[in-house]
Amino acid sequence: MIELHLVLRVPPNQTRNLTAAFQALAKSARILPGCMKVEVYKNVAQPRYLCYEEVWESEPGLRRMIASHHFSQLAALMELSSEPPSCEFRFISQTYGLGFAEQVRGQCLIASCDRQWLKPVSERLKVCPQEAHSSRPAMPSTKT
Repeated sequence: MIELHLVLRVPPNQTRNLTAAFQALAKSARILPGCMKVEVYKNVAQPRYLCYEEVWESEPGLRRMIASHHFSQLAALMELSSEPPSCEFRFISQTYGLGFAEQVRGQCLIASCDRQWLKPVSERLKVCPQEAHSSRPAMPSTKT
């Protein structure tokens, strides 16, 4: 999985226009093969900044998108930033859930972990919620 993460500073009085342009671009990105998710949002701590993120299934899909008209449109929007934008491609090889934090801490983090909605798989398998996901890659050891 790869995340394209873009942050740009919006010129004065351009927030609505730029947000609308990014929302239109996001709508077209969502139908591209390999695009898993797209988000447009403002940074609450820095309201003059606009964030745009795409999540891609694979590097070949991302490369096709970068070679496409879609990325040309994205680059044109980056040019409108009032300062050099930050654009990162984050290659993510592993993702772990709450079980990783529980492993590090050596305890269950949710007091209500016996609720039905938290462990439907374990209910069928009669095992701990963390053990129900044994098909996931092993988490790194937290012992030091």
